[in-house]
Amino acid sequence: TCDVTVLAEAEALADFAWNEFGHVDVIVNNAGVGSTQQSVIGVTKEQAMKVLDVNLFGVWNGVNVFGKRLIEQGTPCAIYNVGSENSFFDAVPYGNAYVISKHAVLALTDLLREEVPDFVEVGLICPGLVNSELGPGITFGMDTEKYTAMAMEQIKAGKFYIVSHAYNMKRIDDRYGEIKEAYSSYAPRYEGDVEFDVRTLMKAMAAQNQGANAG
Repeated sequence: TCDVTVLAEAEALADFAWNEFGHVDVIVNNAGVGSTQQSVIGVTKEQAMKVLDVNLFGVWNGVNVFGKRLIEQGTPCAIYNVGSENSFFDAVPYGNAYVISKHAVLALTDLLREEVPDFVEVGLICPGLVNSELGPGITFGMDTEKYTAMAMEQIKAGKFYIVSHAYNMKRIDDRYGEIKEAYSSYAPRYEGDVEFDVRTLMKAMAAQNQGANAG
């Protein structure tokens, strides 16, 4: 057993895995807890942190502890983080810290895939409502075996976004359509608009600093 919120326990789990098997090929950061439906205005920091400690920082501990060792190991491997449909939009009304945590796992995983070497595959597993231990008594979600089969097909295909629940496209189109409309109305594209693109500017500054150091 391992409490993912405790870094020392995550380290002990990694020690056990390498001692027992000699290597690790895949880690799935799957531990998660739900939260009671409550307004973000009313939820306390203590209530929120109970969820964030597991759903975000527990994932982060797994990424940090196993990620370092997988890179040192140097063989093809994979890190999968379990997000949610709540990573893309607010699926659960008054979902407060739970929804926030899943948005954050998307950001963490997106950053991770850019930072690791090519031999480390990274994926974000994004289930919708599935019959699972996270929601005891829920029987109206997608059948667990059906979901698992869908997810495994995408994992084997090397996909980053591992998805399900087709109606989510409606929610995603609504959200990103609203973002696009805002930009089209108030910050439309123009010739040379790359002038304020952060990545372009950072790349130019890095090249400038490299040139200065060489000089």
